Amino acid sequence: MLGKKKVEDIENAISDLIYEKYFIFFRGRRFYYCYLTSKQKDDDENNNILNAFKYAFSLGNNGQLFIWNQVVGVLMLYCVTEVNVDRTLFTDDEIAFIDKMINCAISLNIKREQDLDDLVTNINDPIIVNDKYLLVAPSKELNDLYQSFFKNNVIEFESYFLIDFEKNKNKFDWPGWFSLMYRPLMFAIIDRKSGNFIGTIGLSKDKERYPYNIEYFLFPQFRGKGIAFKCLTVFMKELFDGRLLINQETDYCGVYKKKHIRPLKIMGRVSIENIVSTNLLKKLGFAYSHTDKEFYEYQLKKVDNCVFYLTKSAFKKLFH
Repeated sequence: MLGKKKVEDIENAISDLIYEKYFIFFRGRRFYYCYLTSKQKDDDENNNILNAFKYAFSLGNNGQLFIWNQVVGVLMLYCVTEVNVDRTLFTDDEIAFIDKMINCAISLNIKREQDLDDLVTNINDPIIVNDKYLLVAPSKELNDLYQSFFKNNVIEFESYFLIDFEKNKNKFDWPGWFSLMYRPLMFAIIDRKSGNFIGTIGLSKDKERYPYNIEYFLFPQFRGKGIAFKCLTVFMKELFDGRLLINQETDYCGVYKKKHIRPLKIMGRVSIENIVSTNLLKKLGFAYSHTDKEFYEYQLKKVDNCVFYLTKSAFKKLFH
């Protein structure tokens, strides 16, 4: 993979070349409306879009990467599941490329409707913890239980997420914002004997340059029993041993590839007032880094947020 910055540089360079030649900016939305729907029109502006497409395509891999990300991104944004292509306008190679773009986007859009987006599906096998607990990929049923709990327990919502419930409750209806299934690597903790849903554990990531952030949550009746420590220890051993997989998006929008995740360092964030969680991180080997002042607003007051880091070497030394 080229990396996000490299891809952006390529796309900007191709866009500049197209503008210099045709005095237009090639946009996936315009190409979609002109050539992938039944509302196609034959005019000079549309012909320029077509010529720009053919020119970018002729530039080889970089030009085709630019086209792909422009067009597939739009098809996914609009959740397109049906297109109408005038195949007489394109060469056989161009048609083959267009078909690949369309099939990729439509496939992902259909999966989204079924809550099976490749971006967020946990593809790992269940992990056994001390023969008592099981870490499993969250199902839609477990995800619904998780969301329902926070809908009905406002104090828990505000305590865990440190944001105002009334301002954000409408976001429950958007699966990507508040969901176990829409995280890069999230597990549900299950009691093997009773089958009870105990809590969650996993990783999130806000920005590419930041390390992964550890996330964990237990429902109130299961706290204070050492469950979080046991599950986190096994989870991080699997993580630092390189046995956990994620579906990572490649340079091409909507195209994912299985990848073993091998972080050398992970981050933990906790409210300065959450002594229990702070002590848990320290017990796991996390080292204090710094405090972000007034990082959250919780119950009308600003809350400081402590940042901890755990390196692979530190964890291995502690849990060899």
